[in-house]
Order: sequence, then structure tokens, then C-alpha cells
Amino acid sequence: MNQYCIINFFKVKFMKKSILLAAAAIAALAGCSKVEVKSVDEAPARISWNAVVGKHSTKAPVEGTTFSTGLSFKTFAFYNANGTTWPMDPSLYIDNQEVNYYAAAVAPFVANSWHSETVNYWPRQGSLTFFSYSFANKPVSFTGNLTCTAADGLKLVGYDVNETGNKNSDFMVADIKDGQRQNTTNAAGAEKGVPTIFRHALTQIVGFYVKTEGDYKGAPLKAGSKVIEVKSIKIVNADSKGDYTMTNDAVTRTESWGNQSDSKTYEYTPVAGKSEALNTTAAELVNEQKIFLPQNFAASGYTYTGASLLEKSLERQTPTYKAAVAAVGHIELNYTIKTYTDATHFSEEEVTELIALEEIGNWGINKKITYNIKIDLSSNIIYWDPTVVAWAEEDQTITI
Repeated sequence: MNQYCIINFFKVKFMKKSILLAAAAIAALAGCSKVEVKSVDEAPARISWNAVVGKHSTKAPVEGTTFSTGLSFKTFAFYNANGTTWPMDPSLYIDNQEVNYYAAAVAPFVANSWHSETVNYWPRQGSLTFFSYSFANKPVSFTGNLTCTAADGLKLVGYDVNETGNKNSDFMVADIKDGQRQNTTNAAGAEKGVPTIFRHALTQIVGFYVKTEGDYKGAPLKAGSKVIEVKSIKIVNADSKGDYTMTNDAVTRTESWGNQSDSKTYEYTPVAGKSEALNTTAAELVNEQKIFLPQNFAASGYTYTGASLLEKSLERQTPTYKAAVAAVGHIELNYTIKTYTDATHFSEEEVTELIALEEIGNWGINKKITYNIKIDLSSNIIYWDPTVVAWAEEDQTITI
């Protein structure tokens, strides 16, 4: 096996310098370490990716575990020479290239593969570490400053979920894949690519479902019948802007949002065509905003004097509680109660209930949240039952 090292020289014009150059070459060769070099006759291997949407991450959030061929993503790769491992002294190898799916073969790429317009080849020695991300329906154009370095990992600064172009864009970030030396293959030996597992980096709010504990209306209407109509639900003081970081830790995925700011109010209204009147079947209230910034909500500072659900429910209707909650993230429920004195006559009461979001749960990364509200007139209790479902986690493959 031939072992040698390659040395680059400046061009020289005259023979009188050749002796000096030869001496320099001998000295340089003497100091070279031995490196194994593959034959140049061996065809270089193209880099391909194999991506999926995992648990943990159109004008709508990506659902399921299939990374649609209609989407694209962008990728960085860093090179580590033999004898070093991530993140020891790597160099940038692929710089934020866009990757798309191509059904047709475009030489030198094969058909039905994910790749960039630039042909990327595996280095003959050493390994690569990959960072990839996608904005789903807006994979290339977005508001925010995104960088990726070996020291700091992937950072997105000043991202606003409400900005035009960002609204309802499902920002997903793939697990870091370090120590990669070649494309993966399936059981049949067919080439697949670098495993690229995307996870949702934002929070999805499905909406609100409101119902009553019992049938307070009855049929037909009569004295004592009660009809509850929900008018609106608001999420108040939810931050829309922040900075995302995924560190360079390839062993344990470590990600977070910080520097949240620019609080907003989002109003939810009953789904078109559905009655506002509540019963034991839940009414659905929605907002066009589906994607939100993950955040931990501040506590209101209010201390309950009562311990039971009924006592706390009554306290949440007091001016003292409402004043304490007004300055922090909270949910506001507005509804009316019509109490009938006979089949056609009634009195109407307007009710506003507030509850601090910190009391019922923060908004986590990759969380899909549905808020369920149940009104119990028999005990004057409103029950809050938020549900959190992690977006589907499953490996997906992308070839680039």
C-alpha cells in the first residue's frame, strides 16, 4: 500500500530556484505523517439524506410522520478529519444548502431522491456531522436570523410566529447526525441516505372545546331552563417573538426558546355553522393561528384562600383575582346564561372567567394542545382540562 503526503508549492519560473525548492520538499516530506489514500479511480459517492418527522415536530402544521415530497429543507454539514470526533475542530463542509425531492433522475442523481442542486460527495476520509431544518410551507423565506456553527449549534434569533410568511409555518429541526461516513441502505441494499429525523420546534394549539356538565336546558323550554351560550375565548399575553437554540450536543438533543417578547391576544370564536348554545356535546372554538411560540408563563402571584374546586372557581370571578391575572398570560372565557321564567321569557347574565395559563400548563416544544372546558352550573364550577399530545414521532428518510 502506497503511503504518502501531498504538498502544494508555488509556481517558480527559473531553474536557479529549483535547488532551494527541492530542499524544501525533502524537509516537508520528512515531517509528513503517513496518510492512507484511496485510489483516484474509485468513483466518489454522492451524499443523500433520509428524513422523517419524529415526536418530541401549506398554511398548516405538518401532521403525521411523513415528510411530504412537496416540502423542502435546508442543511449544514461539518467535516472532521480522521482522528477527531464531533465537535473537535471541525470545518464547514456544506453551507445551508436547500434540499428538494426529485421524482425524475437528473444526472448524476437517481430518481425519487432528495438532493440539492449542488452535487455533494462524501469525503474519502474523515466524517461529517449534519444539521437540518425546515419551515414546512416557507422553507427558504422567513423572518429571523438563522446561523449554524460547530461551537454554538443551530440558532434562530428574533423569530416571530405572527410575521407575514412565518404565520402557521411549522418550524422543524432534525436531530444532529454526527460521525457519518456514507449513505445508509435499506434491507434490500438500496441507497437511502443520512438519517434526518425532524421534530417540531414550536407549539400547536388546536383550539377549545366547551360543554356543560349536565343538560340544563331541557326540552321543551320551561321555567327553570338554563341556556348557556359561549361568546368568545381569548388567549391573552402570549409572547410571539423569541430566540431558538439547539446546542451542538449530538448525544442528547438539547433545545430551548429564550428572550420571548411581544405579547399578543388571540380570540377564539365558534366554528361556523355550529350553535353557540352549549350542552353536554362540546362546542368547538377556533382561531386561524395554529402555531405558537413555546414559553413558560409567569405566575400571577395570587394566593387562593380556598382549597376546593368550587372555592377556587368562585375566587376566579372576583376583581382581586382578575386584577392579578390581567398582567400575565391567561385565558378569558366569555359566556351568557339565560334563565327562563317560562317558555318564552328569560333573564340574562353575562359571565367572564379568567384563569392564569401558568396554573394549567406551559407551552412546550413539540406539544399539540387542546383545551377542554366544562361548565357545571349545579356547583358553579368551571373545570379546565387541557390536553397535550406530542406530535407523532417516527423516523423519516430524505435523500439529497
